Amino acid sequence: MESHALKALESAAEVIKFTVALATGTLVFSTQLVTGDTPLQGVAKVFLFLSWIALVISITSGTLAYSRIPVQIHEQNSDIHNMWFVIPGLVHQFSFILGIVNLGVSLLIVLVLK
Repeated sequence: MESHALKALESAAEVIKFTVALATGTLVFSTQLVTGDTPLQGVAKVFLFLSWIALVISITSGTLAYSRIPVQIHEQNSDIHNMWFVIPGLVHQFSFILGIVNLGVSLLIVLVLK
């Protein structure tokens, strides 16, 4: 396996690991919004729910992408554009950003209406 391709694969693994951890922490943090003292209005609840869906998709697809890396290393396939790595990785990135944005909108609505 080429060393620069292996380094790219390892770097991608680190980014995925970091964003999965961040998405998980964000999901845990956002559940406190429901149990907290501040009641959520209807629209804020919708954005919070959409955020949860996107973050769960992000965590799941990120885990799938991350689990593909040892398989590629074992097969000595350093192709960073492998379909079984790229598709879950793109879903992970898109849903992570969507989840963070929806959570931000939900928090903004709570702050504005308070």
